[in-house]
Amino acid sequence: MSPIQPLRWCEEISLASKDHAKDIGPKGLIQHDSTDGKGVKDRLRKYGNVISCYGENLSFHCDDAKEVII
Repeated sequence: MSPIQPLRWCEEISLASKDHAKDIGPKGLIQHDSTDGKGVKDRLRKYGNVISCYGENLSFHCDDAKEVII
């Protein structure tokens, strides 16, 4: 197989992720749904178009970003 393009930063996804962290983090929740019952697709739509394929991975209790990836 041919290699795929490298990952690139997406500000819209970053903003949707920050919203979710600010929503559930202070409440100590570990969940994909926001406290208003909306899911990742709704959060992504707030900042732009939703592509046909997307996913969400959540990580809790890691000390740094490298630990999340490894």
